[in-house]
Amino acid sequence: MTEHRGANLIAALEAALPRDGDERAERIARMASEAGITESTVTQILRGEIDIPPERRLRGFARALGIAAAGLIAAAERDGANYTRRYYV
Repeated sequence: MTEHRGANLIAALEAALPRDGDERAERIARMASEAGITESTVTQILRGEIDIPPERRLRGFARALGIAAAGLIAAAERDGANYTRRYYV
């Protein structure tokens, strides 16, 4: 089995999501809404097609899933994300 990009983040998200059915679809819709993105973008992240989403998306996911954002951020950082840089406008 080949490892997906974003494997640690995927595992953390999947652990917090229902396995299938309407509840999973509703939770993905809530994740999208909280993160300000489309449901298809959430699905791309869950498939590893987008491996390092912005931190603000992870915070939205955490709100939707009722989990600590720190765990998702740590998982993404193990995948190579670096959320220490801040850009000021």
